Amino acid sequence: MNGLILVFSLMVAFVTEACQFEKAMDRFKAGDYVTASALFVICEAGEEYQKESAFFHAISLRHLGQTSQAIEQFERARVLDPANLNVLNEQAVTYEQSQQLLKAQQAYGEVLAVEPHNFAAQLGVARMLHWRGKIVESIKRYQALQAREPDKIPVKLGLGFALVANYALVEARQLFDSVLLEASDNSSALSGIDMLNKITKNQLQLKHQFNTGDSTQIKSTSLYYKHQKNHKSSWGASYLYNDLGINPILENGIRENRTVNKELALFTAYQFTPKFNGMLKIANRFRSDNKDIIKSQYELGYRFNNSLSGHFGQVNEWSSGNLLNILTFTGVEYVKPDNFSLSAQVYYSSDDEFGDSQSLSLKYKKYFSKKSWGQVGVSQRFATNQKATTVFGKYSWRFNKNTSVFIDAVANLEEHQSSVGLGINHAF
Repeated sequence: MNGLILVFSLMVAFVTEACQFEKAMDRFKAGDYVTASALFVICEAGEEYQKESAFFHAISLRHLGQTSQAIEQFERARVLDPANLNVLNEQAVTYEQSQQLLKAQQAYGEVLAVEPHNFAAQLGVARMLHWRGKIVESIKRYQALQAREPDKIPVKLGLGFALVANYALVEARQLFDSVLLEASDNSSALSGIDMLNKITKNQLQLKHQFNTGDSTQIKSTSLYYKHQKNHKSSWGASYLYNDLGINPILENGIRENRTVNKELALFTAYQFTPKFNGMLKIANRFRSDNKDIIKSQYELGYRFNNSLSGHFGQVNEWSSGNLLNILTFTGVEYVKPDNFSLSAQVYYSSDDEFGDSQSLSLKYKKYFSKKSWGQVGVSQRFATNQKATTVFGKYSWRFNKNTSVFIDAVANLEEHQSSVGLGINHAF
């Protein structure tokens, strides 16, 4: 009799555990991860569904946003089922979500050490290389996967986004279009197309600045062009025509013509690492008084995180082989994407003609919508015999995906001078 009771109890326990696991899986598939997680905990106490319960419990925790607990749970699942590579792959995905990219890549590498052609792990490595800024290596991985699995949508999407990052925009669009032919509502492909519509290889800007007072008649026109070669390097050129007009009538009744400056500049920029970048610029300013000036500028930038970055640079000016001025600057910028940015910059200038000076500049930029933004700022200059306070503002409005117009204004409070600029930006 006692034996029958024991057998019956075991059968009830088995049926109860089996029902709990099936119910847990039903709730998991329905997206009810809270209930599923609680039921998997109960099933883990048994033996038959222990491995499966530990695995799906970890995935449930990840879906709930509890990545730290999920990683610990995956460790338990690996102890229970060390031969199951899916556990390691899913743990790597969890590392990705918690921004532990090196650990994620290492986990995918462990999978590939056992099973070199594991599709999920190969896809994961390509994805990690992209997120870590190793775009060219990522593209090669994706292309190798595409040669093996040409119709896999995750491969097309991953390669498409990597090509966008490398500014191979035509090839990227072809991949996103091919995905949409199979699945017209694929959100990732639609997002990729939207991104392509906003990213361009070339940028052209034309601006005209004029003084609002009648006495000096200062006006300038500038043209700026930039070409983004790939995700690391860009180059460009700018031209400035600066007519300083004439001075007011002097005490002797004679007007003195001011100089006309024409400046041609060439520049190049390079992204050394995902966080470290640099820029080099060479300019020649042609003056009507034949006192031409050669300018060289370098700038180094570092991104501390997604919001905070800093930079340091120097501008040197020569005329007739003599060094006239050295301007050193450093600054920081805090950015909250699509909301606002705040930046500060300090300048130090050593000028043979006007002496040493220091200045501080503060800027605040606000995004009003996806189409418009405004910026205001103030600059305070301290020189040996001169103090100057300048306020400035700018408003930009984009009226289609490629073209925007802007207006800016600058006012020197001490000299009571101001100017207004009108410009247009076109990307293609």
